Amino acid sequence: YYSRNATLGGEWSNVNTWSTVSHAGIAATTYPNGQVVEIASGHTVTNTISTIQCSAFSLSLLGTGILDLTNTVGHNLGTVTGTGTVKLQPSSPTYYVFPAGNFSAFTAAGGGTIELSNTTGTATFPYQTVYNNLVLKGAGTKKMIDADVTVNGTLNNQATSSFIASSVGKLNQYGDWVNDGSFDHNNGTIIFSGATTLSGLYPPTMNNITINSGKTLTGPNNPIDPTPKSFGIVGNWINNGNFI
Repeated sequence: YYSRNATLGGEWSNVNTWSTVSHAGIAATTYPNGQVVEIASGHTVTNTISTIQCSAFSLSLLGTGILDLTNTVGHNLGTVTGTGTVKLQPSSPTYYVFPAGNFSAFTAAGGGTIELSNTTGTATFPYQTVYNNLVLKGAGTKKMIDADVTVNGTLNNQATSSFIASSVGKLNQYGDWVNDGSFDHNNGTIIFSGATTLSGLYPPTMNNITINSGKTLTGPNNPIDPTPKSFGIVGNWINNGNFI
């Protein structure tokens, strides 16, 4: 099943969203239910109907393709690949539910993006411990699960968003961290395991941090920004690598 150029995507359960021929093909007669699915770059497929469970043998999110599951649950997407985005909203006011499937390639370095969005209240991350790019969006608060979480790509805490770290689990950051929202270190620990640059309107104040051997942390020094930026450490600083 291919998302259609004619509609640029659409609702998962709408047959006009899909073609079994190609992205340029005619509309299908049914929507995907356990087949191979491909969402093209620039297309957005959405599921807003709580009684519909998205099912695929495999899902390819090409380029900037988006699957927006809103707050629906019960999905099984098979083997997920590509560089697109899966968007989630809390399925209840207090937590996110991650779809079933094999996300190993999608969450590996160079893979896709998971977006967690909420506008009010506090919602806990889904029980998913590895991401490539992770976007935190909306004026609500997102709280990390009490487990070690790895972000292989960019962590982007967007403007108005609030992010609370775990006091138990460690955040293992490999890529850049853009912090335009608020961050509560919650007495937790951040491990920098790649080449990370801190940036954004509000560089974070962290509790304990470790820079692993051979890895680099670059502070928020932007020569074109007239307002100096700095980040904070209130706990232990362990530098086994490089700090710039």
